[in-house]
This record gives sequence, structure tokens and C-alpha cells, in this order.
Amino acid sequence: MRIGGRRFFYGWVIVAGLLASGSVITAMGGVNSGQFIKPMTEELGIGQTWFGWAQTARLIGFAGSSYFIGRIIDARGARLPMLAAGLIMGGVLVGLSQVHHGWQIVVLFAFAGLTGLQGQGGNLYNSVTISRWFRFRRGRALSVAFLGTPIGIFIFAPTTQWLIDTYGWRQAWLTLAILGPAVIGLVALVIVRRSPEDVGALPDGFTPDEIAAAAAADARARGETADDAVEYSFTRPEAMRTPTFWRLAAVDGLRQVAVTTLGLFRIPFYVDQGIDPGIVALALSAEAAVGSVITIPTGWLVDRVEPKWVSAFATAFMIGTFGVTIMVSEPWHVFVATIMYGIGAVSFNLSQQTIWPRYFGPLHIGQIRGISMILGISVASLGAPATGMSQDYLGSFLPAWIVAMVLLGVATVTLITLPRPSRQDRAQVEADAAD
Repeated sequence: MRIGGRRFFYGWVIVAGLLASGSVITAMGGVNSGQFIKPMTEELGIGQTWFGWAQTARLIGFAGSSYFIGRIIDARGARLPMLAAGLIMGGVLVGLSQVHHGWQIVVLFAFAGLTGLQGQGGNLYNSVTISRWFRFRRGRALSVAFLGTPIGIFIFAPTTQWLIDTYGWRQAWLTLAILGPAVIGLVALVIVRRSPEDVGALPDGFTPDEIAAAAAADARARGETADDAVEYSFTRPEAMRTPTFWRLAAVDGLRQVAVTTLGLFRIPFYVDQGIDPGIVALALSAEAAVGSVITIPTGWLVDRVEPKWVSAFATAFMIGTFGVTIMVSEPWHVFVATIMYGIGAVSFNLSQQTIWPRYFGPLHIGQIRGISMILGISVASLGAPATGMSQDYLGSFLPAWIVAMVLLGVATVTLITLPRPSRQDRAQVEADAAD
């Protein structure tokens, strides 16, 4: 289809839809979860450790379902799985509005994890779908869809705090339970399609000649040979026979265990330091605004340089974020800490979502990412409860956060030394399998 003399590519409509769904996913279970910790623990008379275990339950649920979700999306697309996930997530939020005990929060968060709807852009519905629709503009497409996360934070962090302050945390959960599934369901049913071939197109909306020219230009820009620039789609067993798969999975796990210690508990930490919750909500909006500004340039960057370098920078940068957070004592400190967190989260998530399909190809990436998430999230699942116990029993988040900084350092070194699987690696994998 041509509009104004230019071809219209439906993939960008899908990107816009995933941006909208990403914004409400963030509201339903991303940064917003931290805003509920103080009012819920105070009213229910429970410790913050319950929220740590709840986050672990969510991660375990996500790990348990991610491989199966990835297989379904690979085979049939994201429409119906995404619709079902949105409806289930809405039921979870209704349940959270009615809890009276800590164990109920843990159970409901486990069901939230099973949906595969993760905040911070980390869900398979977005990454697998966009990996199919885009190749040479994959980073840019992911960056636009990822704008849903900072937009969601910018809109819903102050809105959620206002709902909690005005109507209470129970009504706030109910409001999100209505809004979220409505948006996710609309996007899934009306907009999402499995692949460009379903609408008679090729990735990026290119013609075969344009794909060949783009591949040559991509190789020159990265200093690679034309053969190196070709994306070879590994199957899940083939990918798992490469050292790169295990090292990338380890990076995901190390970083997630580190960041969950900060992402969930930084909000109650700020409040404990005497910072007004309204100021914290504004700081989260500032984080979102800065994240929105850097998202598109980061997407452009990962299309032009090796994504592992962006990931390594983002992981090292997050170490500094921990250091600034630990020293928070004034309102302006919170703004610095949240803005740094936004920069690190955006650049890492975009580069990681790009690096997997670039290294292992798009055809089986749902299964590959699904199995890698089981491994990575299994490592990450202990971070949140350990942090909650650190606060409840030691009176400080500091011990857990120091450990997290060390883990981020290990992840940074792992990324710097990470090899990209080559055509020869795939040939060796196939030969080993044949033997």
C-alpha cells in the first residue's frame, strides 16, 4: 500500500499498538507495584518481606510459563495469548484489591507472572512480534514500542499515587484492573498480526532488492563481511549448544536479580528517608520523561553497533545508580537516582531485546527466549525476598544492594567478552547433533 507516494508498512501500526499496551502493562505491574507497598503493609500489618516473596512468585510464574508462551507465539502469533493474558491480569488486580493477608499477595503475584506480562518492556508478546516484523530497523521499532514503559510511568505513577491518596489502595487496584485489560484486549484483537507475510509484505516493508541492499549496508556499517551480517535462525536445541546462549542467559539472570532488589524497594526506601510520596511520584515521572527522550536514539544506536556494547554500558551505568540511591537524603537526590535508573533500564532492555534475535535469528526466538528466561529468572527469584528480609531483619537495604552491585559488575565483564555465534558455530552445532 502507498500513502503519499511512499509504501505504508503495517508493522508500524503494530508497534504503535504495542506501545499502548506496554504503557498499561507498566501501570498494572511495573514500577507502580512499589507505590502500593507502604499503604498495604501499614493497613494489613505485614512486613515488606511479603512483597519480596511476591516478586519472587511472579518471577517463578513468569519462568514457568515463558517457554510455553514463546512456543505458542512462534507458532500462532501473539493475538490470542495476549488477549488471555490481559484478562487474567485484570482478575489478578481485582484480587489484589481484596487481600487481607500477605500470602494472598504472593499467590496473586504468581498468577501475574504466569501471564507473561512484565513491565520494563520485557515481555515476549512485544519482542517476538517485533523481531518477526523488523530486521534492519528492529532496534528502532523496539525503541518505539518500548516508549510505552516511560509513557506508562509518566502517566500512571502520579495518577496511581493520586488514586491511592484520594480513594485508597484497594480502589486504585480496581481502577487499573478495568483499564489495563481493555487496552490490551483491544490491541491484541484489532491490531496484532503474526508476521509481515500474513499481510503480503516482507520484514521492514522492504522489497527483496531493498533487503539485499540493506544487508550490504548493515555489514559495512558494522565492519563485517556480508556473510557475518546474515541472520541465521538457530533452533532452540542448536542455540542451547552454543556458549553464547548460556552467557547471555546468565547476564539476564544476574542483572535481573540485581535490579529487582532496587526497582521494587526504592520507593519505600525514599519514603523512609523522609521524602514525600508525591515527590517520589514526580521523580518517577521525570525518570519516564528522560527515558522517553533517550529511547529512540538508543534504538537507532543498537541498529548500528554491536548490541552487547550498549548492554555493557547500561549494566555498568546501573552500578552508579545503586550508589546514588544509597546516598539519597534530599528530594533532588531522588530525581537524580530515578533519572539514572531510567537511562540504565531503557538502554539495557532495548539492547538485550535486540541482541537475542540478532545472534540467534527471529524464527524460533520465542522458544529460545522462553527457555533463557527460565534459567535467568530462576537466578533472579531470590533477589526481592532477600532485599525485603535485609530491611525487615537488619533494618537496611544496604547489604542486599552491595551484593547487587557486585553482580552487575560480573554481568558487565561477561557482556564485554561475549562472542557472537557465527555461521561456522551453527555448522559445528549441526555436526555435533548429527554425531
